[in-house]
Amino acid sequence: MQDASSVPAPQYFLYIDDSGSRFLDRLAVDADRDPQWFTLGGVLVREEDKPACETAHAEFLLRWPEIIQPLHLTDMHSRRKGFAWLDSVASQKRGEFWADYHALIAGLPIIAVGCVVHRPGYRDRGYGSREGDAKWNLCRTAFNILIERSAKIAHAEGRRLRVRYEGSDKKSDGALKEYWRALKSAQGLGFNAQNAAKYDPFPPDALAATLIDLERKDKRSVLVQFADTCALAISKGRYQPDFSTYVALQSGGRLADIYVGEERAGSEGIKYSCFDGP
Repeated sequence: MQDASSVPAPQYFLYIDDSGSRFLDRLAVDADRDPQWFTLGGVLVREEDKPACETAHAEFLLRWPEIIQPLHLTDMHSRRKGFAWLDSVASQKRGEFWADYHALIAGLPIIAVGCVVHRPGYRDRGYGSREGDAKWNLCRTAFNILIERSAKIAHAEGRRLRVRYEGSDKKSDGALKEYWRALKSAQGLGFNAQNAAKYDPFPPDALAATLIDLERKDKRSVLVQFADTCALAISKGRYQPDFSTYVALQSGGRLADIYVGEERAGSEGIKYSCFDGP
């Protein structure tokens, strides 16, 4: 009989995508330019629920053979590239497509998670002018918050966390790997301890022990495609609460705030940063 202590802990997978302009060291473009956010977000899924997500995706594609590229929410809403066909179909069929897609994502066994940073607020706090200050790097801030909150959810269920991110350019990918190494070596999030106290910070050693690995993926990954949807939806939903895809996730109970409940939402739900005054 196998010793119970040697059985690996069950796992959550976190699939990450970004939305908005990514800044690694400083604000390189006008913070007020649309979109006004930078987001790292995506989906948390239990390891045993991944096949159900992949099956649901495959069945959706069978119903919509017009789809010739990976699901990409920006292209879908703007009806461009591989989704330009949505512009030429009757409005009734377009409505059927969106009803079907929203039913799909609302029914997936996922949790929509993320950290959305309001760029004008980030700038007004002076963070954007602090070149080389990796501690307050916008991308690192979003990454650390997202990983910590996802790890808290996993830990509360006796699980560990594997992270998969959509690859970008070499510099951006390298930055994420550096942030990951710092968390895995129990260096902590690097935030001001007094300011962070209200968010019930995860002890650095416990966080490091919860994390397993970080791996690059591309848009061929079904879960990365769903991460793309969630990252954009939670971003736009903060500025436009009636954004249809956000409403679908909300109605389906897929948002992290709903999943963890009101008492835990402040420290484990979706983080909207720099939206209040400086």
